[in-house]
Amino acid sequence: MYFRMKDYKGEIMKKERIHLLDTVRGILILGVVIYHFLFDVAVFTDIDMTWFDDWWVNLIRDIGAGTFIFISGISCHLSHNNMKRGIKAAIVAILISVVTYFFVPDEFILFGIIHLLALCMLLYEPVLRIFNRVPAAFGALMALSCYLLTSNVYYGYIGIAGFLEIHLPLELYGNVLGYIIGFGMYSPVSSADYFPVIPWIFLFIAGIMAGEYFERDNINGIFYKNMIPPVTWLGTKTMIIYILHQPIIYGIFELIYVQS
Repeated sequence: MYFRMKDYKGEIMKKERIHLLDTVRGILILGVVIYHFLFDVAVFTDIDMTWFDDWWVNLIRDIGAGTFIFISGISCHLSHNNMKRGIKAAIVAILISVVTYFFVPDEFILFGIIHLLALCMLLYEPVLRIFNRVPAAFGALMALSCYLLTSNVYYGYIGIAGFLEIHLPLELYGNVLGYIIGFGMYSPVSSADYFPVIPWIFLFIAGIMAGEYFERDNINGIFYKNMIPPVTWLGTKTMIIYILHQPIIYGIFELIYVQS
């Protein structure tokens, strides 16, 4: 990920690699690989994996995914070719849906994290770029607040559970489009990897806001240091790793436990 430094007049001065963000993405993609490995262990083996559905596992998963989406928003702010990146991601997302639908229908992915990121990147130029005009700190705070307030949209309400719940019309639920947007309850479809537009797009927007600080050299010099080169390198190949790792892991388990 590159950093476009601007001077006080807003003119680009130089371009440097923000290695720490790549390192974080490398750690996150390793977490994804481990998570899917454990998922396949639970599916294919008799090992007791009941803890895998515990709340703390889901919390760690969501924190990792949310961080990845946030960093993707930063990248979008700093990039000059979001439409191209969005089209590539959309192609990958469509392929994931097609492959899972025909070859592993039990794990069909209708709208996963790649679908979400593709949509966000494609929306950046025509829509989301407007957030660059909002004061960064205020915009990021508002976006994070919106994420928290809409995190229970799936279950039929916005607000804080048990404290302030504003229930939404049931007409929003029970259809495919609503499921993709985030109104997932009562849906006739499902997605093995599910990251609906609401609430996750708000973390992406928060990343767009934070990108302003990276652009104007408001970050510590440690962000430029490549402290764990192998992990940092993985962070520059997240899309490839995401596409390939699960078919490889799944295929190995399939060979060992199904055909043996």
